[in-house]
Amino acid sequence: MSIELNSVGEKLSKLNSCETNEDFIAICITLNEEGIGRHSGIIICYEEELVFFHFDGNVKLEILQIDEIPNNYYIKKTSIFEDDKILGFKAYCEILSLEVSPNYGFIFTNSFYNTDGKYYCENNLPDITTCVGFCINVIRGFLYNNDKYINIEDWDDSSLEEFTQDFEVIEAQLSYIEGIDISRLEEIKNSFFKRIKPSELTSSAFFKEVPIRKVDIDFVNPTVQNLLQIKHLT
Repeated sequence: MSIELNSVGEKLSKLNSCETNEDFIAICITLNEEGIGRHSGIIICYEEELVFFHFDGNVKLEILQIDEIPNNYYIKKTSIFEDDKILGFKAYCEILSLEVSPNYGFIFTNSFYNTDGKYYCENNLPDITTCVGFCINVIRGFLYNNDKYINIEDWDDSSLEEFTQDFEVIEAQLSYIEGIDISRLEEIKNSFFKRIKPSELTSSAFFKEVPIRKVDIDFVNPTVQNLLQIKHLT
């Protein structure tokens, strides 16, 4: 899929200025004072109601009033699901809001939540994730055959260079979780300890074919980051 970088800006919009007369699913990014992405979530607009589904240490499903939405919430609508799937996706998120309870940490695995709210991990690890990883798991769980949404293997621990996070934090979390084989700590550190940024998740919404590769996200992400910053600071 070819992305025209000069059209990226018009597809990034403030959530509090979006039109709600059409149903949609979008990736939401919140920005800090410098216009840098700090948090990700999923917006579902259905029958003029805005729902924000996200993970900030707790799973939250929040109904938003458009005139109360802060100015630092931006969205990129995704076309990964057809319009007739939006109500089903909303119901799926409602189930997950009651059933799943991840731990927070910079672990990215090949995992997802099924439509019954059960967590499944191909790597046989517990549900430890970030706000971005949570969104990836949610989206993948609603894709046909639970196809990968983003090819997380394309990222490695170099993605943590701009963000201080010691593996000892993850190690401490794992030590409290029943059923973890401590002998796997080195494998976990080498293979799954990484970060996908909120801006990278936002950039993924420009693509429809899955799995989305890092090389494609890297092409559009600098433009996304720059335009979000300009929109927020001007």
